[in-house]
Amino acid sequence: MPTTNQTVLHFDFGIATYAIAGFGGSGTISANDTALFSAFGLNFTYSSNASNSNFDTGNSGMLNVRGTDTLALSTGNASHIFSNATLDFGIVYGNAGISFLNSTGSVVAQFTNSDINPSGSLHFAGEFTSIQFKSSLLMNIDTVTMSVNCFLTGTRILTPTGYKAVETLAQGDLITTAAGGTTVLKWRGEQKIASAFKNPDDVNPICIRANALGLGYPEQDFYLTGDHALGIDGQLINAACLINNDTIYRVPGLLGNFVYHHLETENHELIVAEGVPVESFIDYAGYDGFEIIDDRRDHPPIREMPLPRISAKRLVDPDLTLVLDYGHQIAA
Repeated sequence: MPTTNQTVLHFDFGIATYAIAGFGGSGTISANDTALFSAFGLNFTYSSNASNSNFDTGNSGMLNVRGTDTLALSTGNASHIFSNATLDFGIVYGNAGISFLNSTGSVVAQFTNSDINPSGSLHFAGEFTSIQFKSSLLMNIDTVTMSVNCFLTGTRILTPTGYKAVETLAQGDLITTAAGGTTVLKWRGEQKIASAFKNPDDVNPICIRANALGLGYPEQDFYLTGDHALGIDGQLINAACLINNDTIYRVPGLLGNFVYHHLETENHELIVAEGVPVESFIDYAGYDGFEIIDDRRDHPPIREMPLPRISAKRLVDPDLTLVLDYGHQIAA
C-alpha cells in the first residue's frame, strides 16, 4: 500500500490489491476508464486509455500495464509536486515508454526500455505531477517511489567563521563553497519525518563514517539522505550509490521522529559538510513538504551545475571502490 508524509510516496503494488473506488474485480481498470483514490490526504487518479490494466497480487504481484496508463495527482492538489522517482520493473514485453509530466501535461522527461538498468529499475531526478506508462504488449511495475533528499539535523556546514550546525543557519548567512569561495544562503527548509509510519529503506539516512572516503573525508560521521549527492572526481554521486554496508550504510530500524534540512544558495553548487563537498538544494526537488517555505515557488528556477550525476551503484567508477576500501582501513 502507499505510504507517505506527503513528500515520500512508496507504491508497493505487490502487497495487496488496492481497496479503492473505480477498480473492478482483481484490481482491474477498464480501457478508457479512470479510478480515483486517496492516500494519506492526497487524491490520485489512475487511468487507462488503451487496454485493460490491473493490480495483480495473485500472480506477478505487480501493476500490469497494457497500453497507455497514467498515475497522477488529481485536481485539488495544485500545491503538491513530486520528484526523484525510482521505478522497479518486472518483465517488460514489447516496446515500453515511461514519461514524467508536469502540471500542464507537458513531458519533462521520457524513457524507453533501453533506459531501464540491468537490475530492473529506472531513476528520474526531476520534478513532476504524473507518470505515464506505455506498453505495446505488457509492462510489469513492482514499485514507484518518490524520495526526500536533505541533511540530517546536527550536520556541520562550513562557513567563513567555522562549522555551524545546519539547523542554526539562517537566510543571509555566508557559506563556504568547495572551491574556497563564499555563497549566500537564500533558504533553509525543514522536513519532519515520523519513521514509525515509513519504510526505513525509504526515509532513513545514509551514514558515511568518519574517514570512509579517505583521511578526513568526512571529518566525523556524516548523515544525509540517499538521493543527496557528493562531489567526487568531477561527478555528483548520490550517497546511496556509495553504500558498502560497512563504512557507508543506511541506518537501520525505526528512528522515531527526526528532521531533514536543505540549503538553497545563490546557485546549485558544492558546499562543504563535515569536510565533504556536497550539493546545495536544486529546485527540481520541489518545496512542498518543507515546513519553512518562504514563498520559494515564486522564485526563478535554479540551473543544475554541469556535472554528470551518478544515481545507480553500477555506474560508480571502480577506482572509487578502491578508495572506499582504503577508507574502510582508516575508519576501522
